[in-house]
Parts: sequence; C-alpha cells; structure tokens
Amino acid sequence: VLRRNAEWALTRVECEEARAAVRQALGQAHDSVRHAAVHSVSLHRDAKALPKLLEIVASDRPAIQRAAAEALGRIGDGSAVPTLLEAVGKTDDPALTHSLTYALIEIDDPVAVRVGLKSASARVRRAALIALDQMRTSGIESGDVIPLLSSAEPLLQETANWIAVRHAEWGGQLAGRFRALLNRSMPDEKRAAMEEQLGAFASDAAIQDLLAKQAASGATRARVSALHVMAKHAPKPAPGAWKSGLGAALSARNAEVLRAAVPAARALDEEDADAVRPALAALGRTSSAPDDVRLVALAAAAGQMLEPALFDYLSGHLDTANPVADRANAARALASAQL
Repeated sequence: VLRRNAEWALTRVECEEARAAVRQALGQAHDSVRHAAVHSVSLHRDAKALPKLLEIVASDRPAIQRAAAEALGRIGDGSAVPTLLEAVGKTDDPALTHSLTYALIEIDDPVAVRVGLKSASARVRRAALIALDQMRTSGIESGDVIPLLSSAEPLLQETANWIAVRHAEWGGQLAGRFRALLNRSMPDEKRAAMEEQLGAFASDAAIQDLLAKQAASGATRARVSALHVMAKHAPKPAPGAWKSGLGAALSARNAEVLRAAVPAARALDEEDADAVRPALAALGRTSSAPDDVRLVALAAAAGQMLEPALFDYLSGHLDTANPVADRANAARALASAQL
C-alpha cells in the first residue's frame, strides 16, 4: 500500500526525477504498484517508459495490459503498433481487445497498422480493419473491406459488414456483389440482413439503378428483395428510375412481387406518388390479382373515380366476415374516392 501511494504521490510531482522513479516501479512485482505506475506514465505521456510498457502489454495481467495499452495510445509512438497487434492475437478478452484496438486508433499510424491486414489471425485483422477505419487519418480502403463481405470467417465478415455500411460512397463498387446476392438462394434471415445492408447504400446512384432494374424484372426473390429495400429506404425525392421500376413491378402477374411492390409505392412522398398512382389504380382494378393486393393498391391510389362495379367490390369488403386489413383498406379507398 505504501509503495502504491508513493506512486500516486510521485504522479503529482513535476520533475524528471519523479518520472524516473515511476518508470522504475513499472518492474515491481506487486500488481497494484505496477498498475499505479502504468497509470502515472499514461497521465504524463512518458515516452521514456515505452520499452517497459511494451513488455507489460505483451505479457501481464489483463487489467494492467489494458492500462499499458491506454498509455501507449496516449504516447502515440508508432513503434508500439506491432506489439499491440501481436497482443490482440493472443487474447480473447473483449475488454482487452477493445483497449488494444483503441490504442492503435490513437497512435494513428495507418502504414504500421496496415501490416495487420496480412496476419493469419482473424482477431488481428479485425483490429487492424477497425483501427484503419476509425483513426483520424483513415487508412481504410474499399479493397480492404469488400472482399471480406463474403469471408468464411464470421468475425471478419461481421466486421466488414459493419465498416461497409459506414461508407455509402462505396456503393458503386458494391453494385455487382449485391446483384449476385439478390439472385442467390439463402435463408430468410440472411436475406433480411442482406436487404438491410443494401439499404445502407440506397443513396448511391449505382445502387439505386440496380434496385430499379431488379424491381422491374427478373427472378421473384430478387424483385421482392429489391422492393423491400425500396420500401424501407426510399430517398426523398425518389430517383426517376425507381418510379419506372415500381410501375413495372405493379404490373407484374406474380402475387409475391405485387405484395412487395405496393408498400414500396406507398413509401414514396406525395409528389413522387403521383407517378405511380395510375399503376396502383390499374392494379386495384385487376380482377385476377389477390383481393388483399387489390384493396391495398386502391387505398394507396386514393382519389379514384369509382365505377359501379368497383364501388360494389369495395363495399362488399366492408362486411365483418372479411379480414380486418381488407375492411380497413376498402374503407380508405371509399373514403378518398371521387363518386
């Protein structure tokens, strides 16, 4: 206790002799003394303590390693990067991994950190990717991340996904990959995750064009996924290609496509919606379409002139024997109709 208190006292003394005494304590056998010395060195950003800090971060108790990583980050010497990367590969402690990675970010040496991308350790590569993305002079490149989106290593794939969605400017480079994914068979949960990832790039012109084309034609699964993305991530105003793509989707004969197309059309703002109202109205009048699709389309079309047959069709769906959603959509269509 006395030695530990002495370290805290020396921390308050502003002279080289005090710093030298603290550096000497970095080799103390007692954990609490060594821990206090590391914090003191960190507070003063004592670069002369670097060699001993590297020893500690390479092999010590996790709590003291974390403090040493913090000190190395504050000192900011790029020569510490290899040791920090090596330490990441040797631990599965999340807290320690975070401290080591944050130290890499603070040191802000992308050239040194980039070496970690070639490591055989997925943990090291992950730390290097995160550090390159987060440091002030960001050294991350699309080529570092995009190939890992299909990695067989879950840790790297998850990291690549997390980084990619933060870089909407990479959308054009990802268009080809997303085109292949849209047309690939996969479990529902993976398809939903892919749709969310694709939605993060909905502001990119190449991705917008891809979505419009996939919504307009092609395999059912690709069309439905594209329409799901358009429904959830419609920019304001919507790109012109989306309106034509939606128009084609609303004319499809496939019920799955139609059920996805109507919500996508309803996601448009008022001005853009005018462009697809005729297609919605036509779908509502298509007797071969499922009733639930017809009714929601007529409700979305709003303000339509109702000929007697269509009025009777809507009125008939107000009966309590019909599903609640159908009754609600029929009521909305009738309420907004021009009679």
